[in-house]
Amino acid sequence: MKRRVFIGNTLSAISLTLLDSSLIQATEKTKNLNKGLLERLVEAFEFKVSDACWSDPVFMKVFEETSHNFLKSNYQFSQTRAFQLAHFNLVLVPMQLKVASLGCIDWAFVFYEQLHDKQWKYVKSINAYEADTILKSVDSLETQLPEGQLPDFLLPAYVRETKSLSYNTRKGHIDLKIMLNSTSVQANIQIWNQSELLFKQEYHLEHALQMAV
Repeated sequence: MKRRVFIGNTLSAISLTLLDSSLIQATEKTKNLNKGLLERLVEAFEFKVSDACWSDPVFMKVFEETSHNFLKSNYQFSQTRAFQLAHFNLVLVPMQLKVASLGCIDWAFVFYEQLHDKQWKYVKSINAYEADTILKSVDSLETQLPEGQLPDFLLPAYVRETKSLSYNTRKGHIDLKIMLNSTSVQANIQIWNQSELLFKQEYHLEHALQMAV
């Protein structure tokens, strides 16, 4: 008798090795995580392709220290290894979690920020479901903000004292919850400035991978 088991963003490549591949049959609800997500993220916030960070020994030291767990868990670099949002000193390194029999099952969009003293700091990693939720909120929030301020309220920013929330932005913070159940992925997002709620919404995400065991 078959039972359906949902594969969410918490699934790691290590856990897949514990399952007999002959018992796994992967299906895709609507679209592969590999299609379009990175392009949409780059376009929405006007990131530019950049290789400059890889020649910066300070960046490389921080990157090696903070990317170890991703690489150990079988995340791989995407074809384009880094993007930069220059006026925010923000670098995005996209990495994919791939499994041979399933394809891309998750992204890690890893953010680094260069501070005024030229030191680099790891800021935040965002998975595919979180990125999709943020992108779904862009059009609605864009009508409420002055032109060019989307990165200030949607992209992660480095702060020395973190709070108990999903992540800080330059002008506020975001509370983001991804809830997995047997048939779908539900996302709740709240976008704040320093003191007030600007936007909240609930989404049902479409790109849920499932497998039958």
